[in-house]
Amino acid sequence: MAALPYGTWRMEPKAAGFTTGNGRLLHRRGVAGGGPLNERDTTADGNAVVAELDVNGRLRRYEHRDAGRVLCLGFDPPLPTDASAATAESVAYEISLDGFPRLVDGTAGVQPARDGVSIVWAHATPAWTTGYRFTSTVRHTSPGHVELEVAPLLR
Repeated sequence: MAALPYGTWRMEPKAAGFTTGNGRLLHRRGVAGGGPLNERDTTADGNAVVAELDVNGRLRRYEHRDAGRVLCLGFDPPLPTDASAATAESVAYEISLDGFPRLVDGTAGVQPARDGVSIVWAHATPAWTTGYRFTSTVRHTSPGHVELEVAPLLR
């Protein structure tokens, strides 16, 4: 079972990639699907993170590998995380685990917000997931610093 924890994370862009709040570096590894591919060094326990961006810096795919398990989120069209979301838009997403594609899918409503974007996640299938809604806020807190906050959707 995969869980998306609530909380706040910070990232800082570097020439080689991104540094996370706990000091880990997501290395810029090259080009995938037209945009940069950032991957954290794989640790001895097989833990790694891959973020695939399009040429405009929008998130196309996020993958987290941990001890032989793989959690993947895919976005179509790619998810805006900055000022490129000048107007409200909807992005389809799917969540896969290990070899099981599209275990959960839905629509992310992206809205421009102060210093970034606000995202409301609405699961569509399976039906039991529709009651579990949450929001994400991506803020550019200072030059070059990005903060991601994930919280339950208050109705």
